[in-house]
Amino acid sequence: MYVCNVAAEWRATFHKDVVVDLVCYRRNGHNEMDEPLFTQPLMYKQIKKQKGVLQKYSEKLLAEGAVSRQDYEVTHSAIYTIYSGAKSI
Repeated sequence: MYVCNVAAEWRATFHKDVVVDLVCYRRNGHNEMDEPLFTQPLMYKQIKKQKGVLQKYSEKLLAEGAVSRQDYEVTHSAIYTIYSGAKSI
């Protein structure tokens, strides 16, 4: 998010285009049937060691005191229930 804010400020200040180059990966490979450890074993060993985005962000919010553990648990449970229901359709 920080880089997007910088890009927006740059564009507003200098009236020039900005490119934000995102470097991403699919945590589970190219598709659902792919086993990325076969094609990119070193990279995906490192990826498997990483926490997921939701876990990282929720830990950050809890550490900063932006959300209480109880509020997090209630919200997480509610969202999980919605997602579980959607998967069964």
